[in-house]
Amino acid sequence: MAPDRNVDDHFERITAAIGSLPEAIVIWDEHDRLVYWNDTYRDLCPVVADMMKVGVYFPDIVWESIVRKQFIIQESPEEWYSRRLEFHHRCEGYMEQQLVTGQWVRMSERRTPWGGVISFRSDLTPLKEQEIQLRAAKDQAEAATAMKSHFLALISHELRTPMNGVLGLAQTLIRSSLTSRQHSYVATIISSALALAQLLDDILDVSRIERGQLQIETKPVALHATIDEIVHLFEAVAKQKNLVLRARMDDSASAYALADPLRLRQILINLVNNALKFTAAGFVEIHTQSAGAGRLRISVADSGPGVAERDRAALFQPFSRIESRDVKGLEGAGLGLAICKQLAEAMGGSIGMQAGPNGGSIFARGAQLKREDAAAIRAGYRAAARCRRL
Repeated sequence: MAPDRNVDDHFERITAAIGSLPEAIVIWDEHDRLVYWNDTYRDLCPVVADMMKVGVYFPDIVWESIVRKQFIIQESPEEWYSRRLEFHHRCEGYMEQQLVTGQWVRMSERRTPWGGVISFRSDLTPLKEQEIQLRAAKDQAEAATAMKSHFLALISHELRTPMNGVLGLAQTLIRSSLTSRQHSYVATIISSALALAQLLDDILDVSRIERGQLQIETKPVALHATIDEIVHLFEAVAKQKNLVLRARMDDSASAYALADPLRLRQILINLVNNALKFTAAGFVEIHTQSAGAGRLRISVADSGPGVAERDRAALFQPFSRIESRDVKGLEGAGLGLAICKQLAEAMGGSIGMQAGPNGGSIFARGAQLKREDAAAIRAGYRAAARCRRL
């Protein structure tokens, strides 16, 4: 008698332990008949609680739960019933289901050593509510970002037209007969207009990148013309600071390249503008050279104070600004170099910085500009010109 009482005691303890678990548990025998369930399971499934009797078959309880509308199902009752039985017999993975009460449960089935099935039910309602809140917050943040990007693009476009007018008139004015003081004033206007124009380009590109609308057009580019245009654009600024602004192209470098002409121009304008801004005396040079394997490297070097090695990693991060001890009072949005990096990579290239031999900085527009046969490109230009004349 004593051994039997010990067995009964152990069974009661195990049953009590299972019954106290916060997780719903139900056990079926090898013939899919109900053997055991805890109170948590009954509380979680009140719609079929009256059917919870030893010996009831699992398929009968499932079908009755459909008839009594215990679950919110999207497919037909027959399809859901078939899917539920298949999951029960497979005994793998998890299944999430919403009850008509609004609660969410996670169901899992595991095979027992004697061929039966033990089923677990967990209340997922708090996690689902949190997921819904997070999704709503994400949608709201994305909508706000889209609205901000649209606003930035709209304002930038509206500002660009009058800014281009100011810049064009100032560049015309500086070539007229001016006194030294007047020339200095107009050079300041040009410098400020260039800075604002660059900021507008950066803002537009930020909005395009956020919307995934950054487009790259690859076509032949005449490097001499592009670089000469940039030198011409900044010559008044360089003259005002008594700096030498020059361009140099190695004999081994092709005068033509495949790139996006607008984006290449934007990168070089940004680099030259930075070099002029932070160089107090000396020179700024645009250097084009061969990088081997049919590629080109365009670098912008200056005789400025350079950038400390500890600060170089942050140069191409958005909204990062490096202060110079030698050049005070210069601020910026911290977008230019970060956008240059994205533009260079979008064209299949790279951009980096190294210390110059005289303490200045060298920014290289990476060696991914593909060289093209100059004769073929010139022939293409001549054909296009003939079409325009026609």
